[in-house]
Amino acid sequence: MTAAAPSETRRRFRFPWWAWTLTAIAVVAGIVALLGGFNAVPIEKLPKIELGEAINGTELRTTIDGVYLADTAPGSGTEAGQDDNGNDLQYLVVDATLENVTHATTSFSYDAVRVLLGDTIAVTDDPDNLLEARSGDSLSSLQPGMPTSVEFLWKVPKADVSTGEDVILGVFVRNALKGDPVFGDEAFSSPTPIARIVTTIGSAP
Repeated sequence: MTAAAPSETRRRFRFPWWAWTLTAIAVVAGIVALLGGFNAVPIEKLPKIELGEAINGTELRTTIDGVYLADTAPGSGTEAGQDDNGNDLQYLVVDATLENVTHATTSFSYDAVRVLLGDTIAVTDDPDNLLEARSGDSLSSLQPGMPTSVEFLWKVPKADVSTGEDVILGVFVRNALKGDPVFGDEAFSSPTPIARIVTTIGSAP
């Protein structure tokens, strides 16, 4: 009896669709990691700018005007309250102006500024809120060509942070990824630092 050829007894193996998807996602993650991320560039290597100095990014022109402490959120009046252990909190407020320099609405504003404050705020810590300064409302997007005064807010313990302490402020951008295997030309890199401001926490205006 003649044995059947392997092609007659075995099904041809096909790479499952979900494996292709996972592979594509892994490729995207690798590209993002290479392009930046919060800790990709040592802080001391970043260009140093001053308060009030505008810097152009890929989507935004960012100007940081000051940093101070407040018991309530500017504009909205929301109190910082207490943490889970009953410790009194306050807001670290970064006063900035963001201008969308593209020709379309952008949602990249929340990640445009980060803070490094000793052991209290890490550069990877997201702000608790981003407010449009005039209305006190949360800001979700920016229209082209309209400079907007904003307030980035982080909650910090009153006992741990006071006026006059040193603080580092970082300005971030994101970069478009062309020909992404999953998202095409609509993908962006992780936020990447382009400049830093070394200053002290000032008095509330």
